[in-house]
Amino acid sequence: MAKSCLTGAFGENFTVTGWTEDQVHIGDIFAVGSAKVQVTQPRQPCYKLAAKHEVKDLALQVQDTGYTGYYFRVIEEGTVEAGQAVQLLERHPLGISVAEANRLQYRDKRDYEGIRRLLEVEALSDSWRESFEKRLEAAQEEQG
Repeated sequence: MAKSCLTGAFGENFTVTGWTEDQVHIGDIFAVGSAKVQVTQPRQPCYKLAAKHEVKDLALQVQDTGYTGYYFRVIEEGTVEAGQAVQLLERHPLGISVAEANRLQYRDKRDYEGIRRLLEVEALSDSWRESFEKRLEAAQEEQG
């Protein structure tokens, strides 16, 4: 997709610079305005993105770049305004990046050791946790 996109074109709530998927970890806690938020999973591009931009395989293209974005959960409600900085308050000690979680989800689906490490992050979203737990269970059943 070789065209410029306006802020919000991908359905994002925050557009930030300097916090890429390889720099942000699942479980990291940030301050945005007076709110506190925690990273819970990479964003999963979907068909709506492709439909909006009229690019049939756009979700797959975004997934392949690794620049999917990520979801926050609100730890402490507050006021957020455009232009406010996103500040790292607490780095998760396991240090599993959003990029690493994407790798496990989309490319190295049989990296069971990596999956086990990711499952140790208590902040991982329920949906991703369930998906990876099922993948581990299926692998154990295959092995007998």
